[in-house]
Amino acid sequence: RVKAAHATTSQIVRVTEQLQRKETESSAHQALVSEFLAHFRLTQGEMQILKSEPISQQYLEVLARVGDIQSQCRQLLRVHHKTALMDLVDETSSLQETGYDRLYRWLQLQCAHLGSEDGEVTALVRKGIAALKGRAALYKVCLEDLGSSRRQSVLKRFMTALTKGGPGGVPRPIEIHAHEPLRYVGDMLAWLHQALASERELLGSLFTSSAPGGDG
Repeated sequence: RVKAAHATTSQIVRVTEQLQRKETESSAHQALVSEFLAHFRLTQGEMQILKSEPISQQYLEVLARVGDIQSQCRQLLRVHHKTALMDLVDETSSLQETGYDRLYRWLQLQCAHLGSEDGEVTALVRKGIAALKGRAALYKVCLEDLGSSRRQSVLKRFMTALTKGGPGGVPRPIEIHAHEPLRYVGDMLAWLHQALASERELLGSLFTSSAPGGDG
């Protein structure tokens, strides 16, 4: 009986140890899975920012993170053809398209606003344009939109200067000297020179790299 009891106890101990090892392995596996998902997937909060929150510095950071995740997954796929990695690439590609599309539409509005009198280049607009370079086609269209907006703005201001002059008539309309060809042409060229200098300054501020932090 003593031997039988001892054998039974030993068997119970072995089974208990096996179960404990399996539990430890399972816990370790779950920890690895959690760590993997934390690294290669966006949080619910980040998803919300990318899909519906207003464009901000945080939005651009999340969009950049999506790009990093996708790049890392593609590198891993070169040596590990795992379904989970392929699913992550598909998921991040979809998120990236959504993110760039929202950014492009926001920049369209910002570029149109630059054509107004109180249009201002903010740090966030500069960073947004820089981020959009990740999608060459959208970046090209954005530049075309910007060019169109600036042309319309310059033309409108030129016609105002030509026919109405400045606020309250100061300076006087350029066309008031139309009967003096040399002065008339000289005044127009002077206005264009100043306008081109302003446009050069505006475009320079748009495409100047800005330091990280702050959304302007």
